[in-house]
Amino acid sequence: MVTEKRETSPFLDFIRVERGLSQNTQEAYTRDIKGYLSFLEKKAISLENAKSEDIIDFLLELSRRGLRTTTLARKLTVVKVFHRFLANEGYLLKDPTIFLESPRREMWLPSVLSRAEVEVLLNMPALSSSGGLRDKALLELLYATGMRISEVANLRLENLHLKEGYLKCFGKGGKERIIPVGEKAREAVEKYLEKKLEKISQQVEYVFVNWRGKKLTRQGLWEIIKGYVRKSGISKKITPHTFRHSFATHLLQGGADLRSVQEMLGHSDISTTQIYLHLDRRQVQEAYRKYHPRA
Repeated sequence: MVTEKRETSPFLDFIRVERGLSQNTQEAYTRDIKGYLSFLEKKAISLENAKSEDIIDFLLELSRRGLRTTTLARKLTVVKVFHRFLANEGYLLKDPTIFLESPRREMWLPSVLSRAEVEVLLNMPALSSSGGLRDKALLELLYATGMRISEVANLRLENLHLKEGYLKCFGKGGKERIIPVGEKAREAVEKYLEKKLEKISQQVEYVFVNWRGKKLTRQGLWEIIKGYVRKSGISKKITPHTFRHSFATHLLQGGADLRSVQEMLGHSDISTTQIYLHLDRRQVQEAYRKYHPRA
């Protein structure tokens, strides 16, 4: 009989080493697999005896808890990868997920800030303090590059090439990409770094640090952003990815081509980037319905 430890350890090694998934994605996979195994255990079903109907029941239970279709599709993908690995490696005789299709995904449209709302947030930090200069650099860089909050947290000084107008970013799976950095963001980051290096005596490795020179975590950076959102009075739901969504949408609205935006965002699949085209079309349709006299 396949035991939980026996099947999960090699699988986690597989997704880390062979698939090169990021730490965050590895943790998400681990949670999803544990949830799936817990469901089977509760139903007294072994992995060897799991059938496609059992996996459907697992998804139905999650659906009854209110999980979105996109989340269900992701969890099914993880379960399918898990079972395929076990079958390929000889832990199981067959893969019960082979004929299962992902649930039809509803159109997911991310929350995006307007240009005016972006300006409000970018102008909020007080530039008279070193903390304000840091926060200004953080907000400007997020909007200028579309980087993930985790990528900004891991951004090292050696990856900045501000005079040349770009930075190196290491995204999911450690993939490197080059992102242009605009003049306003460059200026904000340079002012922050100049002040930071004056204040901190020891050598620092990362761009965004606290007053002791310690690297700020993505949670710490998100808390900084949330503080400005609360003060701004913006009522939209803003997540750590909102600046990233706004970056992509505003570029496409300005006429940027989809492939360039895909490259800057670090999307491996262009269909992910196309979400922002759907968002732009929706805004156009809403404007048409609102303002056209015969809409």
